[in-house]
Amino acid sequence: MPDEPEETYEEEGADERFDATGLASVVSVDRREDVAAICGRVDASPTFAVVIHAPGGNRPLSTELGMRRLQRHAEDSGRVVAIATSNTALASRARQVGIPVARRPDHIRWDSAGKRVVRVVGRSW
Repeated sequence: MPDEPEETYEEEGADERFDATGLASVVSVDRREDVAAICGRVDASPTFAVVIHAPGGNRPLSTELGMRRLQRHAEDSGRVVAIATSNTALASRARQVGIPVARRPDHIRWDSAGKRVVRVVGRSW
């Protein structure tokens, strides 16, 4: 009948902010946030690829143990992680273990794990 309202079904627990067209989720972390909390936020992200955005760095993550814990957790959960930061200590530690690094989340090169990427006029090599 034309007078009946159209039924819509929503998935239980669906988040309205989730955009299924996005390729990677960006998780913003604080300087003092511990590795376990970061791993929990990686688990809660809706996409396969996760960019950890730490603009000022993250002390627990910039240690060798913290970076290995993050990498192992990402592998165990079936996710791919990258780090966006301007902190040189965190960036070099991530490159050592083979995690892609960029200064901004939208400049991540997923194929450049452990390498330095130079951006020139909107291009990157």
